[in-house]
Amino acid sequence: MPNNFTKNAFAQKRGFADTNIQSKRYPNPDFVVEYDPDPTVVGQRVLTNIIVSRLKAKKNTIFFVTGKSREGKSIFVMKMFELICKARGFDPNFYLPHCLIFGAADYMKTMNKLLPPFEVKDPFRRFNIMWIDEGRYVIDASNWNDLMVRSIGHVNATVGALKPMVMFIVAQSTYDIAKRIRRSFDFYTKVDRPLSGSSNARISRLYENDYDLQNVIFGKARLRGFVKLPSGRYRWICPRNFKVSLPERKLRDLYEKVEYDRKGSYIEAIMADMARKEEIENKGIYERVETVIDQIIKNKEFFKLFKCQRGKRIIQSEIKTLYNFSDYEIKVLPVIFDKKMREAGLVFDREKEIDLFRKRNG
Repeated sequence: MPNNFTKNAFAQKRGFADTNIQSKRYPNPDFVVEYDPDPTVVGQRVLTNIIVSRLKAKKNTIFFVTGKSREGKSIFVMKMFELICKARGFDPNFYLPHCLIFGAADYMKTMNKLLPPFEVKDPFRRFNIMWIDEGRYVIDASNWNDLMVRSIGHVNATVGALKPMVMFIVAQSTYDIAKRIRRSFDFYTKVDRPLSGSSNARISRLYENDYDLQNVIFGKARLRGFVKLPSGRYRWICPRNFKVSLPERKLRDLYEKVEYDRKGSYIEAIMADMARKEEIENKGIYERVETVIDQIIKNKEFFKLFKCQRGKRIIQSEIKTLYNFSDYEIKVLPVIFDKKMREAGLVFDREKEIDLFRKRNG
């Protein structure tokens, strides 16, 4: 806010003698921006100002963005990122890969870059934007909430003492985030996209009403602030809906490349972790089936397990009862049998195997 834009100055300009009345009518504006005949430009100035003004006041800002899949959440955050970077003299194309976070490993790398100690002329000395994008696709909900607790707690309690931080958090639903974490958010944005046209971002400022300490209310309110008109007067406005224009093509292409590389590697790691967990959980089942198959292969009683029907190998009906196999054990039995046969060097040619089954079954 400009130095000359005080409650007293504003009250005198509008003819108010009682500044207390004026302060109640226009309490704590979120922004003060210059007028432009293009509403899109004014909207972008508001979006930039609500963040930059907090940084100048050395306040942390946590911006939560939600909406269904393919509604434009990432485009909105990308546009915010572009606006803030340009307002503060940063190159968004250089910093985007360093601040974009898809998991715990990215988070730690980003924090290490943004926090001291810094080298001489370190490009991250003044940079302080983090973007956690679709975290629930990377790690499961419980771990995501744990990460949120650690991240936001660390930013609010420690990082703010070193330099104010801006953190964008993207999720498809508020239910992806633990209730106790939502209370740390400063702004809430719901993004939706019509069948044609630009996405719409509905932005609210979050607050706590602690009048009753036994029942603290956490809610949202409309943004509020001033637009300075060409005449020099100030108009009080309360915008909520913002049309989301596209960021520069170069920045969008860069985001897609980073997203493809990072998400692909994280999804592969998650699938491998799921496979390991399933193997550990079913280890007892596998061992029991493997023991039976090892014994059958050792005694060369291959036809004890299967029979041939219409040219296909099917499990003998009495096997389940004979060994008290569960439905899952019966399901994995053919896979384990083939694996054990290959390990023993006894892989059958499919046509020869069918002939052997036919001869065995007469």
